Amino acid sequence: MTVSGTTNVTATSAATTMAMADSFAAGIIAVGVSYAKSTSSTTVTASVGNSASFTGGSLYVAATRDHNQFADNEAGGGGVAAGASASAITTQTGSVQATVGSSAALTLTDTFDAGAISTSTLNGRVRTFSGGLLAGAGASISNTVNSPVTTSIGGSADIKAKNIVLDAGNAFRKPDLGTDNIRGTTGGLVSGANADSETKLTFDTKVDVAANAKLTGTASESAPGDVSLRAVNDIQAVDKVAFTTGGAISGAGAYSTVKTEQDKATVNIGSGAIVTNSGTILMSARGLGNVSTKSNVETYGA
Repeated sequence: MTVSGTTNVTATSAATTMAMADSFAAGIIAVGVSYAKSTSSTTVTASVGNSASFTGGSLYVAATRDHNQFADNEAGGGGVAAGASASAITTQTGSVQATVGSSAALTLTDTFDAGAISTSTLNGRVRTFSGGLLAGAGASISNTVNSPVTTSIGGSADIKAKNIVLDAGNAFRKPDLGTDNIRGTTGGLVSGANADSETKLTFDTKVDVAANAKLTGTASESAPGDVSLRAVNDIQAVDKVAFTTGGAISGAGAYSTVKTEQDKATVNIGSGAIVTNSGTILMSARGLGNVSTKSNVETYGA
C-alpha cells in the first residue's frame, strides 16, 4: 500500500456505566440488604498485519480505551433486631493493544507512531443506617482493575521513518466524590458496625520490540528526528470511610485500602533487534501516582 499523506489506524472504546441500589426494612426483625455492581470487560486492538508493506508520509496506529464505572448503594433497617448491609462493586478487565505484525515493512517520509492507552475510572459509594434494640450495619466497596496494555513490533518487522514513537500507558482514576465513599450509622442497646473499602490494581504496561525487528530513524544528523519508546503507569485515587456506632455495647471497624497487585511498566528490546537514530534514542519505563485514604470511626455507649 502506498499513501502520500497521513494514514490513521484507530480503535477506540469509551463507556460510562452506573449501578444503583437501595433498600429499607422495618419490623420486629428487620434486615435491609442491597447490592450494586458495575462491570466492564473490553478488548481494544489496532493493528498492522503480518508481512504488510506500506509506503507513505506518516502512519499512526492507536488503540484507546476510556471506561468509567460507578456503583451507588443505600441500605437501612429498623426494629427490635435490625441489620443493614450494602455493597458496591466495580470491575474492569480486558487488554488494549497497538501492534505491527511480524515481517511488516513500513517506509515513511515523516512519522511512525504507535500507541496503546487505557484510562480506568472506578468509584463507589455506600450509605447505611440501622437502628433497634440490637443493631448492626455492614458496608463494603470493591474496585478491581486488571489492565494489560501493549504496544508491540513483531519479529523481523522493518520500520523506517524520520520519527518513531512507541507508547504504552495505563491510567487509573478514582476521584474525590466530595463526600465519604462509605458513610454508615448504627445505634441500639447492642451495636456493631463494619466498613471496608478496597481497591486493587493490576497493571502490565509494555512496549515490546520483538526479535530481529529493525527501527531506523532516517532524519539527518543536522536535524535528527525523535525515536522514543515509553511505558508509563499513572495512579490517582482518593478513598474515604466514616462509620458511627452507639449503644450500651458498641463496636466498629473501618478500613480503606488502595493497593497494586502488580504495577509493571517495561520496555523490551528482543534478541537481534536493532534501533538506530542519528540523534537521541529515548527508552523510558516509569510510574507516578497520588493516592489518599482516610478512615474515621466513632463509637459511643453506656
